[in-house]
Amino acid sequence: MSILEKITEVNHQHALQFNIHIGTPKMSLVTYEKYIRIGKYLDYELKCCLDLKGKDKISIGLADKLVKSSRNPDHQNFIFNHVKHLKNKERINKIDEFTECTLCCENQPFQIKLPCCEDFVCLDCIYKHFETVTNDIVFTGWNCPLCCSPIQELFLKSIFAKSHINPINYWFIKEHKYSSRRIYHLNLWRKMKAILRKIERISHRRIDSAFNIHSILSPDKYYGVCSICCPPIDNNRFRSYRRIQVNTIEKQCVNAEGDLVVLNNEMFQCEPCRESSIEFKKCPHCGIRTLRPDGCNYVICGDHRWCFICNERLPKDHNGHNVHYWMGPGSSAFSNECRRSVDFQDGPHHVLDNCNCQYCIGGAPLCKNIDCMNRTQPNNNQWYSFCQNC
Repeated sequence: MSILEKITEVNHQHALQFNIHIGTPKMSLVTYEKYIRIGKYLDYELKCCLDLKGKDKISIGLADKLVKSSRNPDHQNFIFNHVKHLKNKERINKIDEFTECTLCCENQPFQIKLPCCEDFVCLDCIYKHFETVTNDIVFTGWNCPLCCSPIQELFLKSIFAKSHINPINYWFIKEHKYSSRRIYHLNLWRKMKAILRKIERISHRRIDSAFNIHSILSPDKYYGVCSICCPPIDNNRFRSYRRIQVNTIEKQCVNAEGDLVVLNNEMFQCEPCRESSIEFKKCPHCGIRTLRPDGCNYVICGDHRWCFICNERLPKDHNGHNVHYWMGPGSSAFSNECRRSVDFQDGPHHVLDNCNCQYCIGGAPLCKNIDCMNRTQPNNNQWYSFCQNC
């Protein structure tokens, strides 16, 4: 009886015994378990090499090492074709060099071949890469994590919208590590497709056959999803993302000096979500109620200026417009904080202690109570935030 026939017979008996490892009188339990692993996970073409002679022959030790190091049949063939010119012991020692993931630099048994650059990358890195791209503030498309080329839709669908009837990547669908996350990955795929359809409507173009997302993205705009009304991606139940809202902002509006870009989720809020969070404050000079500005928090009200964050009066110069909000790289008048609101200690706040405009006669600001028009009282060379009545 050939080796392949023995492995086939052992796996047949194992299936009849309800997958219980009991061994046989003529075979040790260690050999029995090796035959089970080889029969389950070794590629069919490589199984035929178990009975061959010469350099094309695969020993039981090499076959067991292959199935332990890689579960992908394509990856197993790739490894064997690169080590078959070596001796058997050198083959076994050489396998670990071909199972190291290019991205995480760890030996992973679940690696898949990328269709663009034809490199093998572990599935954990693939899922993490596309999860980061899909949930990022700015959507830039689904490109290869190695060569940055567009990835085919068929490949993405085979790993995200996976099914037990899909013959392409059936080798990892059976694994509990990935089958238990099936709902999460399908929700991620649905969100990716929904974003694509929304961008197609915005740009009035359809994506090309190569699934190149840059063919429909405008080079002068950033595309982002409203994070408030977007359903979460979870593993509990299937989600629908047909009502997802994708908004755009001009790059020239947020690109700072040296191409430093400061972006946040609030910039991509849709109109309904923005209207539900309307905030207004009273000008500390004249008392006019002002809606929260869309971007810059340096409010221009007639001939005077004030900060919408701390509700304090500011000078009409560079110190009021820029320095009052700068606390380090990434901070600006578009931020949600200023020096007064966080009690910045490394520089002056540039808040006016006295104002000589036509409204602030005497120098005192208005009470911060939205319905009160009284002036505040002095407090150690400063002013109280509220009047005596409030």
